[in-house]
Amino acid sequence: MAEPTSKFQPETLDFIARNARAVDRIAKILGVPPELLIGAVANEHDTRFNPELFWKGTGPIVQKLGDVAATVDLLSREPIDHEDIDQNYNALRKGERNSFGKLGNPATVDVGPGNIRISTAIDLLHEYAEQHPVHEDDPLELKKYLGHYDALRDDLLKFDKPETTLAFAGLMTRKAALFFESIDSAAWRRLAPEQQHALGVMYYKMGPQTLEKNINERRRKLNGAVFSFNPHGDGGEQHLNNLPGINNALRIGRIQGENVVPHVPEDELVNMRSVNGPVIPRSAWQGPRRTNPEFTYDGRAAVLKMRGELDGYRGFDTPRERRALEREAPPSSLGSVHDKRDAQQWPTKWAPPFSGLARIGRTKSRTGIASAMSY
Repeated sequence: MAEPTSKFQPETLDFIARNARAVDRIAKILGVPPELLIGAVANEHDTRFNPELFWKGTGPIVQKLGDVAATVDLLSREPIDHEDIDQNYNALRKGERNSFGKLGNPATVDVGPGNIRISTAIDLLHEYAEQHPVHEDDPLELKKYLGHYDALRDDLLKFDKPETTLAFAGLMTRKAALFFESIDSAAWRRLAPEQQHALGVMYYKMGPQTLEKNINERRRKLNGAVFSFNPHGDGGEQHLNNLPGINNALRIGRIQGENVVPHVPEDELVNMRSVNGPVIPRSAWQGPRRTNPEFTYDGRAAVLKMRGELDGYRGFDTPRERRALEREAPPSSLGSVHDKRDAQQWPTKWAPPFSGLARIGRTKSRTGIASAMSY
C-alpha cells in the first residue's frame, strides 16, 4: 500500500523545530547532513499523527501497541528487562524466533518517534563501540547502553527528549551514501543533494537488504540501459514534498531553541488568553498588528490546533520572553511608554524578537558596561 505523500502534520514540524539544535550537534559529530538526519526521523514521526494512516498497520494504533509490547510482555504481563531483550536478540541472531511474532520478540519491535527497531539499535550500538574502543571516546554518549538494553529502549521511546533516537538515526543514515555509491557511484553523483537525502530517508525506512533487492530488480529490467536511482520511493517522495517545511522548522528552531513557539493563526489565538493577563497594554504595543499581544500561548498546548505549515514565527519568542516583556512594560498612563531601544520594532519580513539576555546586553553596551554574550 502506497505511503502518504502529503505535507507533514503540525506536530511533526513542531518536533523538528524543538530539536533543531540537537540535530545540528549530532549531524556534525557524524558528518551527516542535518536535513537527512531529521528528515528520516520526521518521516517516521509523522506516521503517528497522519490521519490517513490511523486505521492502517503503519498508523498510530499499531505503533503505540508496539511501544507497549517492547516494555511489557503482554502474555505474562511482566516488565521486559535487559536480560529479556538480550536473550531475544541473541536468539534472533542464531535464527531462532518466538512463534508469537513481535509480541514474543521484543527485540524486533520498532519504537519511539523514529520507529527504530531495537535489534537494529543494538547492532548499531556494538558497531559504534567498536569504532570508539577507548572508554573516554564516546562522542554521542551511547556506551552507557552496553549491558543496559532496557535503558536503550526506554530512551528510544522518549518523544520529549529524542537525542537517543537522533543519535541512532544518524548512525543509520550515515551508511546511506556508501551503500548507494557501492551500487553505482556515477548514478549517485548525478543526483542533486536533496535527491541524495531522499534516498537516505528510503535507506533508513526500508533497510539495505530490501533496497538492494529492489534496485537489482530494476537494473535487471533495464537490459543494459543507463541506470538512475529513483528518489521517489517509500519515504523519499514525502521527504521531497516536505523540504520547505523541514528547512523552515530547522531555521526557526536554530534561532529559538527547544522552547520554540510555532505560529498559530490569529483567529485561533483570540480564544487563548494568557494566564498572566495582557502581555503589554494595547497603547504600548508597537509590534506587527496581525498578532494581538493580549493573547499568547505556550506552543506545546496549542500545537494540536495549528493549521498548515510552520510559518515564520510572528509572535512572542517563548513564555520566558513573554514574562520578560510583562516585567518591562511600563504603566499605560505614561503615554509614550517605549523608547526606540526597548520597542519591538520588527520589520515586515519575519525576524526573531530579542531575548531577555540580548536586550540586557544591548542596554549595558549603551551605558559603557561590556555586553554579555550568549550561545
